Amino acid sequence: MSRSRREFLRDVGLSAAALPFVLNLPSLGFANQRARKQRLVVMFSPDGVVPWNFWPEEEGSEFTLKDSLTPLEGLKSRMLTLHGVCDRIRGDGDNHMRGIGCLLTGIELFPGNIQGGSHTPAGWASGISVDQEIKNFLQANPETRTLYDPGRMRRVLTAAAERGGYGARAPEGRARGLAAHFTFGSYCAQVVELSVDGRKRVVVHKVTAVADVGQPINLSALEAQAEGGIIDGLGAAFFGEVPIERGRATVSNFDDYRLIRNREAPASIDVMFVPSRVRPTGFGEIAVPPIAPAIANGIAAATGERLRRMPFTRLGYDLGVARG
Repeated sequence: MSRSRREFLRDVGLSAAALPFVLNLPSLGFANQRARKQRLVVMFSPDGVVPWNFWPEEEGSEFTLKDSLTPLEGLKSRMLTLHGVCDRIRGDGDNHMRGIGCLLTGIELFPGNIQGGSHTPAGWASGISVDQEIKNFLQANPETRTLYDPGRMRRVLTAAAERGGYGARAPEGRARGLAAHFTFGSYCAQVVELSVDGRKRVVVHKVTAVADVGQPINLSALEAQAEGGIIDGLGAAFFGEVPIERGRATVSNFDDYRLIRNREAPASIDVMFVPSRVRPTGFGEIAVPPIAPAIANGIAAATGERLRRMPFTRLGYDLGVARG
């Protein structure tokens, strides 16, 4: 049974005051189901702002943003402000806590020990949140459904962690890092096992990769693609850079552009594809993105230092010899 957008929004618990506000947002343009997908962002403050620096004084489409809202000036033509919405939710918690709970679920908070601004503590909100309800509605519609499946991502992460020993004690002097990526409708997770010496040389002893590409068609080609992507991504993480000086690239060919060398490639690469009968999806370069964050997480586990930029050589790290 189909529902109108008004019925849908009413059923998820939006108040009568908020209903016209939400219905008129272009981000929820149900009238044109084939329109480009847009994002709805809700900023809600349960009496937690400095009023004269936040709320516009004018009503209607012509209004001036106050200081607190000026960062949103570029979105002003697509923004509505709604002031004075009051909820009638009672129960545990203070006005701030109940206000947030009402916005998210429209249901009273559970009893609990989270202390707010009054003498009455509260617990978690007890209903499904508005964003979850909207997500369920949109995912049920082929026109608005996203390709991303958290369950499939969870499976590759779990399989990679178990296969690569992530979470177990690493051999003496080594550490492990984990990362995952989604693209082309496919999923890939990688675990690296590495060591770092006193000169910040990183030796990658093993990379374990698990991917879900739907039903695999050519396993040997997929495995080769994964191995090549891992090595390519590893080189990019440490050396991938084209510096620009005075408007020109300072490297011109492979004699002065650093690439990963054979002896620096991981000593072992273990690749597994999840058995599936789901329609095949793309693979392409999906093995490239996870390797850099997996290496960075492994370095953080080994040294305590977080790497926030690439190439890693700019931060003093280099690739050591992994293959004798």
